[in-house]
Amino acid sequence: MNIGKSRRTLPTPEFGSVEPNSAKARSTQPNRGFESFLSSSSSVLVAISISTSWICTATLAVAANEAVDTETRSRAPDGTETKAERLDPERRAQTQYERGVQAYRQRSFEDAIERFLAADKLAPRPALAYNVARAYEKLQEPARALQYYREYLRRGADASNRDEVERRVAELQADIVEQGLQQVTIRSKPEGAKVFIDETLRGTTPWTSELSLGKHELRLEHPGHDSARVPLTLDSRRAQDLDLALAPADGAGAVPESTRAGGETGDNSEATQAGASGLQPWPWVAVGAGGAALATAGVFELLRRDAESDAESARYQPEYYEHRDRMSSRQSTARVLLGVSAVLVVSGGVLALIDGAQSDVEPGPVAVGCDTTTCLGTFMGNF
Repeated sequence: MNIGKSRRTLPTPEFGSVEPNSAKARSTQPNRGFESFLSSSSSVLVAISISTSWICTATLAVAANEAVDTETRSRAPDGTETKAERLDPERRAQTQYERGVQAYRQRSFEDAIERFLAADKLAPRPALAYNVARAYEKLQEPARALQYYREYLRRGADASNRDEVERRVAELQADIVEQGLQQVTIRSKPEGAKVFIDETLRGTTPWTSELSLGKHELRLEHPGHDSARVPLTLDSRRAQDLDLALAPADGAGAVPESTRAGGETGDNSEATQAGASGLQPWPWVAVGAGGAALATAGVFELLRRDAESDAESARYQPEYYEHRDRMSSRQSTARVLLGVSAVLVVSGGVLALIDGAQSDVEPGPVAVGCDTTTCLGTFMGNF
């Protein structure tokens, strides 16, 4: 758009009467009301556009500051969550994991366990179960350590330290067997079924505990499903895993899915992925306002050309100066609106990029573990 450049130098009309008497001059009179309205409203339009530009610029600055400080705020000691964390369980899990590592290093093992379990609930990872087991060992709770070592082996079929963990599981099982007990884990579909052992309510699935060696009777109950009765025999060799699928109330009863000794592999848990939130409205507001400013600049450019044409055809000097002043005013307005349009469109584009980058989260693989002194973690990509 070639705004503000006259096609040629305007001629200066001769001195004469200030009363125009040409047919062209008279024909322009009916449009003076509309032109006067546009001229008087131009300053208002410019003010509105500039205000919108300042608002979008300020929003851009705030968004950029949030993008820089997101990592810092996500680790705030007061436990507050950023907007991105509230929308994305992966980021929340990352934060919980990092706080768990910090608690482990400070030997606050109860807090570490709570953090690791919270992270595992948001974004399941086999290695988080391993971290929990290590923390329970530090608390000298071998039964719970055994539970989560077994969970780690069940979920982590390709664990690199599998042989080492299996040896530790065998040692912990031997300690429990010496007490005349054995560990058993019961899972059901659907979860939340009441667990009765020898007609005593013990909890809900998934359920893990230690029972005396020998024969027991297991009963599961879940609303809307048939109850299930399964004989359970615990020996001194290995801990037991029992999975049951409860049939609907009019079905054929419970179906054992698998009964596995502790430490055997099962299906790996998959990380939860959260849908990214859509773009915020500010980018669209900025781009829309920029488009409106550009369109308005085009209108004033057309009006400038009309004023220029009228000035060229003016027969008398007062009329010439009137059209020239009008042309200059519209030229300035068109230039200001064009500049405002460019600022708004660029601001909207940058805001959209920042907003999209903050909501674009791709989960990656995980490698974590706790040794005898500290809990270590290396997350590749995002949590």
